[in-house]
Amino acid sequence: MEVQEEDLFDYKALALLSGGLVKGERLEAFLSRNLRHKTLETLPVPFYPVAVDIRTGQAVVFERGSVAQAVHASCAIPGVFVPVQFGGATYVDGGVLAPVPADVARQKGAEIVIGVAIPAGLPSGAPRNPVEVAFHSAMIMYQEIGRLRAAEADVVVQPDVKGVAFDDFSQKKRLIEAGEAAARAALPAIREAIARKTRRVPVEATP
Repeated sequence: MEVQEEDLFDYKALALLSGGLVKGERLEAFLSRNLRHKTLETLPVPFYPVAVDIRTGQAVVFERGSVAQAVHASCAIPGVFVPVQFGGATYVDGGVLAPVPADVARQKGAEIVIGVAIPAGLPSGAPRNPVEVAFHSAMIMYQEIGRLRAAEADVVVQPDVKGVAFDDFSQKKRLIEAGEAAARAALPAIREAIARKTRRVPVEATP
């Protein structure tokens, strides 16, 4: 709840010459400063960020190395964030190809895949600046690709976050509550998927 826009976004007009208006250095620094585990291979719960190599057009699944760097690459929305360069490659947001990468979860051994699909946060009026134009255009694309790819998951959770801009930090509580409400609504489908695929019936949570 304490995170603010300036903690994550470092806008700079000249950054547009490098492919975006947000450099992303502040985001990466924030993660490096606050994460308890710094590398993917040391995380107690396996985590596999997905980005797209802009040169080859292929999805890349990060399994080792800096968590902050991999997360930065995986959320570098084209036109908004400057593409991320390291290891001889240039990366953009994995959502370009796989907003709901259920196939990656299955490849890594998941028996049941619960996806989260975020609807496009379309503005009530016309976008006000190049960042908003690029972001909302990307979100429309991501939403359609996500709708098609979401069918690969066993259950898809869809929070109601319509009407909130990507850089609106004033509605954090509402967004958290929307996520919780969507997850609770999906519990019957999640329990059914667990029972169907594992032959184990989940115990109902005590109110």
